[in-house]
Amino acid sequence: MRTSIAGTVAMVWAATALMISPAIVASQQPSAPVRVTVDVKPGDTPTTLEPKRQGMVPIAILSTKDFDAAQIDIDTARAGATGVEATAFKHMLEDVDRDNDIDLLMLFRVSDLALTCQSKGVTVKAKTDKGQEIEGTELVLMVGC
Repeated sequence: MRTSIAGTVAMVWAATALMISPAIVASQQPSAPVRVTVDVKPGDTPTTLEPKRQGMVPIAILSTKDFDAAQIDIDTARAGATGVEATAFKHMLEDVDRDNDIDLLMLFRVSDLALTCQSKGVTVKAKTDKGQEIEGTELVLMVGC
């Protein structure tokens, strides 16, 4: 019996597809973002923002015993009403909350965050240098509206 190359490839592919373990397929599913602690305007309690003002706002991602903020790929960091609106125009690693670990402090232009007087918070999304998605939100009181 003669089989074409295309037929052989199709049979091998079908046999391989039957042997793929469900565990392998499950491991290829994207994992949920790691929840991180976000501090908008560190030291401001309660946190307030004027969405109509010009200027910048500091936003920190805090390190914890389970998460090292220094591992964030700054090129992927976004912040705003939904976490995709603005990129940081400046960033630095420093101990923002004075707990003896290094946090990521970023500066964003308020106008780039796409906040409105109806916004309830600021969300930050990013990826680590290993590709793990992270996300955190802080509730913020909008003022000056």
